[in-house]
Amino acid sequence: YALAACLPGSELMLRGLSEHSSQGDSILHLWMQGFGILNKFSTEGCAISSVSRQPDFFRADMRNQPDLIPTLVSLCAKKRIDFDIIGSGNLQYKESKRDEALQAELAKTGAILELGADSISSRPYESFPDSEIRLLSYEDHRMDMSWMVQALNRPNVWIEKPGVTVKSYPGFWMDLERMGFVFESSLI
Repeated sequence: YALAACLPGSELMLRGLSEHSSQGDSILHLWMQGFGILNKFSTEGCAISSVSRQPDFFRADMRNQPDLIPTLVSLCAKKRIDFDIIGSGNLQYKESKRDEALQAELAKTGAILELGADSISSRPYESFPDSEIRLLSYEDHRMDMSWMVQALNRPNVWIEKPGVTVKSYPGFWMDLERMGFVFESSLI
């Protein structure tokens, strides 16, 4: 979804994705409509297409979807969309202190984040730097996957230790290559 939101005109088939899933993360297809994602569910899965649209502001209660926070925060930062997300309180207890990692790493891209006890929100964005940016993985698979959004169409962004995605999605980078994305060989 985040890739498609960054690439208007793109079309993807997410096989096996059901509109009526009991997974907490299934709400994502509704949130992403505001980012220009059109969903068409079938027995195969969900066909998504992207149009050039984005919200002026993104607000969500993610207490039941904390694993989506890194990617949605990274997406908002990439597109310079102001946001306010509640439900981030347990991010500090994940594989890394994800809230602090988001704040530290996205600051390198000019995104200023404010952390509350159970919230994370944007502050006025600064310009995206032209200098090389190295986003750290914190040995956390979800952080690395969320950084992919930052690296999209930005040759000055490097992701340290992209191999940590193997924990939850061993084929993450290979699947992106199969879709036509090209990465520096030293990153994979």
